[in-house]
Amino acid sequence: MKNIFVSGYRSYELNIFDQKDPKYLYLKEFIKNRLCSYIEEGAEWFIITGQLGIELWAGEIVLELQEENPDIHLGVLLPYTSFGEKWNDTNRNLLEKVTHQADYVNYTSNKDYESPKQLNANQVFTIRNTDGAFLIYDTIMEEAAAGSPKYVYDLIQKRQENSTYELNLVSFEEIEFFIHEFNMVNENFLNSILNPDELE
Repeated sequence: MKNIFVSGYRSYELNIFDQKDPKYLYLKEFIKNRLCSYIEEGAEWFIITGQLGIELWAGEIVLELQEENPDIHLGVLLPYTSFGEKWNDTNRNLLEKVTHQADYVNYTSNKDYESPKQLNANQVFTIRNTDGAFLIYDTIMEEAAAGSPKYVYDLIQKRQENSTYELNLVSFEEIEFFIHEFNMVNENFLNSILNPDELE
């Protein structure tokens, strides 16, 4: 895959509201690990739609990885022109940070928010213009709490009916396995999460 759509749960769907939350730190390590694998396999563009959570965290990570991998690029396709304006300062600043440093930013609708159709059209466009997706979505949780990634997942399945679109789906079990393995190798990282005051 040369052009990869990165998406998944929103931060609030994961109950992550603070960057000091261990879940946030572990998820960023997991995403970074996966993106590095894609880069080694020849990925050139990582595309997000600016959503809070997995997408914007991935955007941050791509920008960090560009320091050692100048040939990779970040694209942000926002669903409408007023996207993010009603977010709190912290979330709005994160969106601005990522969009200001991204290699390409555009809107799939040149209007302010009008209806959910703009969000759907945004996802459809993004899927049509990428080779595949890296999606953090646990289908086992679908009935209990599917969350927003289900809509992306369903659209990708439709796309796969008549194309070779690739989907790399990540479950919570896979993330938990990564965390277990990561902690065995990186004791200092685990200690910094459990005892952050000791680092100050």
